[in-house]
Amino acid sequence: MDDRRFEITHQLNLPFTVARPCRYDQSPYFFSGIVKTLSLTKPLFVIGAKDETIEKSARNIPHLKVLRVEGLNVYDIIKHEQIVMTLDALRKIEEVLAS
Repeated sequence: MDDRRFEITHQLNLPFTVARPCRYDQSPYFFSGIVKTLSLTKPLFVIGAKDETIEKSARNIPHLKVLRVEGLNVYDIIKHEQIVMTLDALRKIEEVLAS
């Protein structure tokens, strides 16, 4: 089992946060805790790779959406009030934009 949790690495003045996965609790309360701790109202979580555990544990939380980098689109960015992104996802986006 892969124990991970999001550790906030950069909190910007924009509605954008970079998080590094380090320990993760598989319960849906984990995402509820993140949403509450960061005072998120309508967050979009962007992850670097497929992770069914994260995707399943977040799906029952209202107004929270989890997308993989390859599924990221303008509509979801505009629709959500905050973006929380893993460092891995940020690096993949940088690679795509740099090429």
